[in-house]
Amino acid sequence: MVSSRELASLIWIGVAAIGLSVLLIRSREGRASLVGVLRALAHPKVLVSLLAFFAYISACVWVADVVGAWTSSMLKETLIWTIISSFAVIFASTKADKDPDYFRKAFVAVFGINVVVEFIFGLVSFAFWLEFVLQPVLALLILLELVARQNAETPVAKAVDWLLAGLGFAFLGGTLLEVWSQSGDMDWVLQLRTFAMLVWLPITTIPFIYSLAWVMTYERVILQLRFRLGDERVPTWMKAAVAVGFNRNLHDLGRIRGRGPYEVARSSSFREALDAVRDARRRKQEEDLENAEAAARLQRFAGVGGVDEDGRRLDRREFAETQRALRWVATCHVGWYRRDDSGRYREDLLTILGDISSHGLPEPHGVEMRVSESGQSWYAWRRTVSNWVFAIGASGPPPSEWLYDGPDPPTGFPGSDPAWGDEPFRTPVNWRG
Repeated sequence: MVSSRELASLIWIGVAAIGLSVLLIRSREGRASLVGVLRALAHPKVLVSLLAFFAYISACVWVADVVGAWTSSMLKETLIWTIISSFAVIFASTKADKDPDYFRKAFVAVFGINVVVEFIFGLVSFAFWLEFVLQPVLALLILLELVARQNAETPVAKAVDWLLAGLGFAFLGGTLLEVWSQSGDMDWVLQLRTFAMLVWLPITTIPFIYSLAWVMTYERVILQLRFRLGDERVPTWMKAAVAVGFNRNLHDLGRIRGRGPYEVARSSSFREALDAVRDARRRKQEEDLENAEAAARLQRFAGVGGVDEDGRRLDRREFAETQRALRWVATCHVGWYRRDDSGRYREDLLTILGDISSHGLPEPHGVEMRVSESGQSWYAWRRTVSNWVFAIGASGPPPSEWLYDGPDPPTGFPGSDPAWGDEPFRTPVNWRG
């Protein structure tokens, strides 16, 4: 039997779907977007993945039924969970290779407080009119919270957080009161089985996510090999070498690119391809070790003054991120200078670039920039969290490049301020990796 909460949800989902469809079909761009979404959903690979997921869950439920962990009274909850989770599972499969701890985190998350809250809220429903009013209000507040999260310190963000917290506690309190009043009529054995299902059903999806993620990632690697081979068919022995060489390590498989596929594609036998795969894995593992050592070094020397035996600062926090951001600004300056008929550097380049925090900097990014009146010289600088300044600039048309680092920002343009040194294209010691 459909509860008042489920009925209200179905109505609002229908209203939202119809409203969104009407809005989209009113414009050519909207219709094109709608058709694109429908085509993506109807793609054979998506349909096969969905069918495989439904078949897999059906098999898991059958086993649970055999061992007494599932009954037909739980069919509605099972169907709702499966339908809601299906696209989330496919989406998870596309990103599972990015995090080496993804499956451990997914397993641990099953035993979090969320499963208890989900179970409690699912025990009872309120009157239909209350569910019908509350659901869009909660949805709106959640959307506002997602938007406000971009700047969590604003008054709006704090107000939305308080409203959500208040409604959440009120919702929880009302649910507990309803459970108390109806406790005598509840089948608690069934409820405990349902609670257990909220644990074992997500756990059973983990092997499926892994398998689907492996197939997707493996296919992506084979496409790279095909590209390297000039769109020729990838030999079976080469495919086998990739599968054997990565030995079920999804994270390593997802990171093979560039030199790795190139060397595998050049191989002429299974053994040679297998060696190329293992070499690619070894290089990535060495890179991971170097990154871990660099991170440990940053933490060990945080706040420590002085330099090492090569003259480099010991406290190198934000050095790499600042240098990447400044080099990006320089690259954009070169591009604009060459494409702009005025033949000058742009004073508003930082405004055009907008957010450059993607290079690892916090927001606000703290990059400052100056352009000469003639538009033929410029420089940008930033002070790191370790209180060291990096700057980059040009004293003329591209490819002029000057680099600077020191305790204070330069006061003049490259070529005129002695702080920049005597000549361009010189790499100061703290600019070296």
